[in-house]
Amino acid sequence: MKSLLPLMAVACTAAFAQPAFDVASVKPSGSPGRETVSVNPGSVAMHNISLRRAIQWAWEAPRLQFSGPDWLPDEHFDISAKAADAASVSDMRLMLRTLLAERLGVRLREERREMPVYFLVLAKNGPRFHEPTPKDATKFAESVTDGQPVFGRDKMLMIADHVSIADLAEQLSDPLQRPVVDKTGLKGRYDFRLDPSAYIAAADSADQGHGGIDAISMILTALPGQLGLKVEAGKETVRFWIVEAANKVPTGN
Repeated sequence: MKSLLPLMAVACTAAFAQPAFDVASVKPSGSPGRETVSVNPGSVAMHNISLRRAIQWAWEAPRLQFSGPDWLPDEHFDISAKAADAASVSDMRLMLRTLLAERLGVRLREERREMPVYFLVLAKNGPRFHEPTPKDATKFAESVTDGQPVFGRDKMLMIADHVSIADLAEQLSDPLQRPVVDKTGLKGRYDFRLDPSAYIAAADSADQGHGGIDAISMILTALPGQLGLKVEAGKETVRFWIVEAANKVPTGN
């Protein structure tokens, strides 16, 4: 009777194998321009992407909860990768982790740190869900679309489609200069428009040219009035990612 050990070894290897793209290319970017990320079912394309941003996308690591070598933002790559089937975005993030480890030697360590944060919570009058009208810039309604979350801007107007409140919290982290933690309890995906122009005009008039309204003041004022949400200062133990190793030159293409 043949030993079952070789078969068991193959089964164990398959069970613990890291998810990987079927075909992938990682090359230094030879052209200037803005960083772009295009995600479709089963494929991802990144143009002129910094290694820092590629790692953050793969590990879903917010900027304020991430550290690594100073050169990470300076090394830019063109990454094109395709899965064997129509993999989800979550699956492709895991696949990109494998790709970055294999081609660029990326290795991360995750820890927990207590940090000053803002909690995103419901305001007294919120959440302000209502159907939009053509002239309504404060749309905040259940999303009826599918696909990936989309944030955009039209001058000062923030446009968000099919986003979770956790997505919104992450977007607010940079202007508030602290991690923002979703404590609203809202589980859906939403469309909204956040228009700070009225608050900026009022602040400029009251300030009489002494600097106007800052981003934090705008957010603190606009969120309750337009979305029925607010932020409260506090402390929280959050995930923090540290890049322990990475290479500047890819291999394996």
